[in-house]
Amino acid sequence: MDFRLILGHCGVWEKVREKVLAAQTVEKIIEVFRPIAYYGEKFLRAPATLLEAIEHRDFPKRNFERQIAFIADSLAADGRVTARRSREICRAERAKANYDPDQFLPSWQERQADIGRRRR
Repeated sequence: MDFRLILGHCGVWEKVREKVLAAQTVEKIIEVFRPIAYYGEKFLRAPATLLEAIEHRDFPKRNFERQIAFIADSLAADGRVTARRSREICRAERAKANYDPDQFLPSWQERQADIGRRRR
């Protein structure tokens, strides 16, 4: 599930941001997301993980987009691992996606040109 999409583009974070940041307990997190029809239930799967994420010392205090990214990465594992481990997994997967194993290999044309030079 794409929590970034739900929080950002669907406007959920805009609606609940102040209440979530003020929440001190899992019950308060549940109370905030329960009234939000369809999207609220997605966040109710792991309210303790969400609370752990917003209480983390690295949680962005002011930047709206970074808050969304931090929460989305923290909840990506649906509470099966800690918020921190979820962020680490997301970071590792993004690094893999950006890594092209063929980037250091010569292109097909370069290999063919090299073969042609060797034949001469």
